[in-house]
Amino acid sequence: MKKAYYPTALAGKSVAGVPNPGEGIPIALTEQQAEHALRQGYLSEEPPTKVVDDKKAKKA
Repeated sequence: MKKAYYPTALAGKSVAGVPNPGEGIPIALTEQQAEHALRQGYLSEEPPTKVVDDKKAKKA
């Protein structure tokens, strides 16, 4: 069964043999495919939290 995983900023051009769509964009992988990448920090099981740029927030 496939599950959604989220590439992190550490991920390269491909993650677990699947092209990396970009940081925070989910990809579907089996647990077996994702196991190593999760340990290395290339994938996350949680969606990324939105980081607010302080300079932009002050202008709004």
